Amino acid sequence: MTKTRDAALPAGQARSQLLADIGRDHFLNGRSKVQIAGDYGLSRFQVANFIQEALDRGIVRISIHLPDAEADASLAAALGITRVVTVGTGTGTASREDLARATADAIVRTVAPGDTVGISWSRTLQATIRQLPAMPTCAFVQLSGAIATQGDAEGPRLLAALQARAVWPLWAPLVVNDAVALRSSPEIQSTLEHAHGLDVAVIAVGRWKEGLSTVWDRVPPASRSAASRAGAVAEISGRLLDAQGQAVVSPVENMIVAATLEQMAGARHTIAVSHGAERAAAVLAAVRGGLVDTLVCDLSLHEALADLIAKDSPAPAERDAGGHVP
Repeated sequence: MTKTRDAALPAGQARSQLLADIGRDHFLNGRSKVQIAGDYGLSRFQVANFIQEALDRGIVRISIHLPDAEADASLAAALGITRVVTVGTGTGTASREDLARATADAIVRTVAPGDTVGISWSRTLQATIRQLPAMPTCAFVQLSGAIATQGDAEGPRLLAALQARAVWPLWAPLVVNDAVALRSSPEIQSTLEHAHGLDVAVIAVGRWKEGLSTVWDRVPPASRSAASRAGAVAEISGRLLDAQGQAVVSPVENMIVAATLEQMAGARHTIAVSHGAERAAAVLAAVRGGLVDTLVCDLSLHEALADLIAKDSPAPAERDAGGHVP
């Protein structure tokens, strides 16, 4: 779409379309007024006025949907996990900031004094860090390298804003040409060693498919195809799973700077966040792999998971007393 960058603001149908586009960017895509102002060549105050006008004219309508606690409990039971937290509106979608707030709340509810918490990188988890209160008795481990997204230089500083007893950052990109050598460096090795014996792990689940994984575009096409042929369905910090929750061996494995799936699944409790109906198969794979105890999702993913389970899909793997696959 061509953004508006002139002094003459549109009128009529063109103005209505502009209001709809700005409303969609702000409320559905989670973009701030400052970001939208840069996109459209407007001031932040003009954007605020356009958003209010869109609301006043009914072009944008906000409905407040209180997720059904009974439906969340039912889905959790069907998945064989501890808890589902659904964040969403009548449209089924949730903004990144809303998901981040819910994930931060899940962390606060789960973590006990003295715990060691591992957090993977994703754009949603990066936003989650900013929502966490001071946790002076806990230690935090960064479970994966980061990917700097356009207009966002905070990725490599995932844990910088945390106030905690100890913080072990991972000063590396998530995807590199030779991760094996980088993982053996003393600094990286030291941080990843702290991922053993986690009390709580916090991860984001992506789908191994174009547009549904931040790692997908960072690896060569031949490596992507090899992983797909090997059955990759889910992606968690670059670690790949097949539909049954088993680790996928592919060339991608040697390009990832992150904790292992075993380290993540070994936590006492794992909190996973994901969104969008297209990621339902990936989340189910993560559940089968013992990588989900609490799931934070939007309404569209919740409904897609419920439909997927209802279609006679195989039951998730049995879990041990700690809630994980043996």
